[in-house]
Amino acid sequence: MTTIACILILCIYAVFSFFVNRILIRCQVPIFILISMSYFILPWYYFDFLNSLYNKMLSNKIYSIDFGHASILLFEMLFLCVIGSIINIGIAVAMKEKRDKNK
Repeated sequence: MTTIACILILCIYAVFSFFVNRILIRCQVPIFILISMSYFILPWYYFDFLNSLYNKMLSNKIYSIDFGHASILLFEMLFLCVIGSIINIGIAVAMKEKRDKNK
């Protein structure tokens, strides 16, 4: 069950990343910088929400998914999402520059 939860969490983030990438490629530079900074910070809030939800569910004994001691699995997924954010921003910059060269 933990594997399914992890896959679902990462799939939600991947879909969000796809839409952010499309927005980053099409927007102007000041908006690009603002969205990029927000996109880099967002995973921290996303996983803070997931950790709070996990702790709330554990305390109410609604459902128990084992993310390990101190939610280490959530921390590892956060690390992957932050690295993915950096890579996605780099890809958006490269595609934006390629698009601007072709104009």
